[in-house]
Amino acid sequence: MWRLVADFMNDLGMLMDLLSPLFPSSLIIIMCLGSLSRSFTGVASGATRAALTQHFALANNAADISAKEGSQETLATMSGMGLGMLLAHVTRGHDLVVWVSFLSLTIFHMYANYKAVQSLSLSTLNYERTSILLQYFMEHGEGACIAFLRGFMKSILSCIVVTGTMQAN
Repeated sequence: MWRLVADFMNDLGMLMDLLSPLFPSSLIIIMCLGSLSRSFTGVASGATRAALTQHFALANNAADISAKEGSQETLATMSGMGLGMLLAHVTRGHDLVVWVSFLSLTIFHMYANYKAVQSLSLSTLNYERTSILLQYFMEHGEGACIAFLRGFMKSILSCIVVTGTMQAN
């Protein structure tokens, strides 16, 4: 969940950067809000990184997984910078194309991250998962298996993304 929040805050920061020239009198405030949004991204994504590394480290190889993730992130960042410079060159002077490109890529980015988070099958217990399991035990008199919890978390994630709340519609 926090991984999606981090990505949303990063996209919001980039949106602020694009909006800032449209409001010259508020340029500094908008750019500061964008920077603040991106700094929140660093905190939220850093907090989730350890849990995701442990998820993929099936053979006590968290350091190896972390190193590979760092290498992949570096490659993705450098490729993205190159493609971004190319896109900036191609779209220079075409404001509508810039906005369509930004919105299209942002929607794709959030969708891809949503699918990635949805596909995770975390098997560790945090406070939220423990509360769900205890509530299930209190209501049914038996323990729920991890598979039930994974399915429950995926359905909660779907409710949050579709309705914006924890309530199913």
